[in-house]
Amino acid sequence: GQNAIHALPNLVSGQVTSISGNQTHVWVASASWQNTGSGVLQGIKLSNGSVEWQKGWTIPANAAVYDIELVGTDLYLASNNRGLSLLDTTNGTLLPLPTGIHNFQDGLKVVGDDLFIGLQGSGSSSAGIQIFNTTSNTYTAGRLLAGLPSNNINSFLTVTETNNLGQIASETIYVATNNGVARWNATGDKWETAWTALDGLPISFVEDIIEFDGDIWMATPNGLSQYDPSTMSITNYGKADGLMGTSTWGLVGATTTSTDSSGVTTTQNSLFISHDGRGTDRPGITQFNTGSQSVSELHQFDQLPSNTVTAVTADLYGIHIATDVGPLVHWIRSTGDFNAGVNVFGMQDWPVSSMRSDGNYLIAVGENGATVIQAGTNGGQIIGRFSAIESTGGSVVSNSFVTVSTTDGLRMWNLNTGDEVPPTSMRRADPLSVGFELQFQDITEFTHPGMQVSIVDPSNPVTLSTDGTSGPHGIPLQTSALTFSSPVDGAATWAKLVELKYNATVNLSNDPTFITSLQYAVDNGVLLNGTRIVTLSLNSPTNGSMWVKLTYDWFRTETPVQGLSLWDRPDDGGQTLMANWTLVHDDDFARYAVYLNEGP
Repeated sequence: GQNAIHALPNLVSGQVTSISGNQTHVWVASASWQNTGSGVLQGIKLSNGSVEWQKGWTIPANAAVYDIELVGTDLYLASNNRGLSLLDTTNGTLLPLPTGIHNFQDGLKVVGDDLFIGLQGSGSSSAGIQIFNTTSNTYTAGRLLAGLPSNNINSFLTVTETNNLGQIASETIYVATNNGVARWNATGDKWETAWTALDGLPISFVEDIIEFDGDIWMATPNGLSQYDPSTMSITNYGKADGLMGTSTWGLVGATTTSTDSSGVTTTQNSLFISHDGRGTDRPGITQFNTGSQSVSELHQFDQLPSNTVTAVTADLYGIHIATDVGPLVHWIRSTGDFNAGVNVFGMQDWPVSSMRSDGNYLIAVGENGATVIQAGTNGGQIIGRFSAIESTGGSVVSNSFVTVSTTDGLRMWNLNTGDEVPPTSMRRADPLSVGFELQFQDITEFTHPGMQVSIVDPSNPVTLSTDGTSGPHGIPLQTSALTFSSPVDGAATWAKLVELKYNATVNLSNDPTFITSLQYAVDNGVLLNGTRIVTLSLNSPTNGSMWVKLTYDWFRTETPVQGLSLWDRPDDGGQTLMANWTLVHDDDFARYAVYLNEGP
């Protein structure tokens, strides 16, 4: 095959849209109208008047650079679909800049440290102008030409003001579009300047608009916006203000009434905000108190973001659940409600394979580290993130240290400072022996997370003494010590009992009421085809398993049945025989079969 050794820079198209330069270099923007690409080429001016091309940059697809302007060492690029970009000519880095009113841009003009940007009109945008300050790297002003900022209309709102006589003093029609809110002055028959992101909206894309409780409310993919007509200002609300999600979709206002247990009735104006579950948000509805401008209730359609649960833990305050898609979900014990917690992007690693909580701190462990989260009543915020490759478990110790077990050993950090404790200060029990009933074995090679060690098995049984303290139902119980031994002084050890099996022989006849109780059960069993069916249920005071063999010898005496008569029922053509017999005392009796021998 062939491999490229050196690619010479070249124009992606011969259609040059803009040229800019300084005393030493020149930059040329080109675009192809056949969608073959758009880019910028940098060249150095030579003494003979020619240009030696040095390097080039390709613009993302479906975009064309319309104009470029050099400000110092920064080259600004305006495109028809990707907005404003910045090329740092010193290090060759091409970066996109934040979106202003919209991304359909045309000409550029530098005035002082302000960059004036012409905006194109398209099917989803309106023509206008915006100003970008090259010192603060922010948009400082901008306006669209009066009219619809976009042809994509999402919602309408009509606001009418009347005078003391009930006559219409002013009437404005608001049109929510994909690129702002158009305002038609119906009284003066003219367009007012549209509202966009430069007027305070979190984004120019507006999904819905309504008037409620004296203000105008707008739903956008980046949060909720409130326009106060008295101050002519816009206030934005998002997840930090208690909304269920960032993306808002629809709005409905209503006056709600609630009565508490003492009979006190409260009335409030509630704005119901629907969330479409965009990105990592959860679908649902936020109930917003417009009087106090705070969230009063959250209504979720689903409780878990996924049915694939990867880790669960519990503490005094409730249950913490991790799924494969996030976020963390907390079930609050005191209220019975589900609350969404930390999202995937804030965690050290995802998915979470194990969790542990002591009521103060919740640690969520993934394959590449752990995240410590504040637990309790005011919990939810992340305390720290700790990176550890091939993590298997973790815990917060004494509210001071974070320990994470890995396939390469134990790692520990100071919770308050985030500093890792040197491995040399953590003592390991090596070698380590375990003993049970004076039988010891070396388990050094098994001291890894998840490894199981068999202390007692059928080939190496242990016989316990008959001593013990009477437990449930008089069963003698005794405590047997499990001893860990190591020559390393002060080394920490931890073990968990996975399975315990034992054999015991219990003479049930020692219970004076056992025979009577068993006979009563047998007497009341179901008799089926000469067999008495008895169901016995064995219950243990603790979890476990047992094997029971019961031998029961019995016999019964039945009152004999005597046939009394057998005759032919008259007047039926010899089809029916009638029979009767003595009283049957068996409660399970159903019928007797009578057979007729037609032989000699």
